[in-house]
Amino acid sequence: MTPERLRELVTYDPDTGIMSSRVKRHGKNPGDRLGSITSTGYLVTQIEGYKTSIHRFIWLYMYGRLPFGETDHINGNRLDNRLTNLREVPGTFNQQNRATPRRGSKVGYIGVSLAPYKKKYRAQIEVNGKGRSLGFYATAEEAHAAYLEAKRKMHAGYVPRSVGG
Repeated sequence: MTPERLRELVTYDPDTGIMSSRVKRHGKNPGDRLGSITSTGYLVTQIEGYKTSIHRFIWLYMYGRLPFGETDHINGNRLDNRLTNLREVPGTFNQQNRATPRRGSKVGYIGVSLAPYKKKYRAQIEVNGKGRSLGFYATAEEAHAAYLEAKRKMHAGYVPRSVGG
């Protein structure tokens, strides 16, 4: 897929993040919004046999190439494809910008786990592939606050958010 061909087939509004069909194809009429939401929360579409996330198509549309690394949604909202919310980053930076705990988290805070043998919450962070303990805290909230403080200092890819951090 070339950027020129992509621009013939779709339109993109950088202010809204919406990509729409420019031509009638595969049940889509001109002006129809593209994308379906995956189980991981990203919008994907298929254009001329090439199926990928819409944010990757946006990068090709706007910059004439696919991103070298990953495309990070700065605010953490995977459906917000406004150009100002997208940045090209290495995979490690993208992980550093995570704001939610992994599935199955018993505590509900990223960077926090329960240490039942101490009856406390442990804060920990990974830096350059190595885990670092940030200490033990009486509450999950205190441990999470310690994690966020360390994240601000140690993760170059982290973008602070007002909610969920």
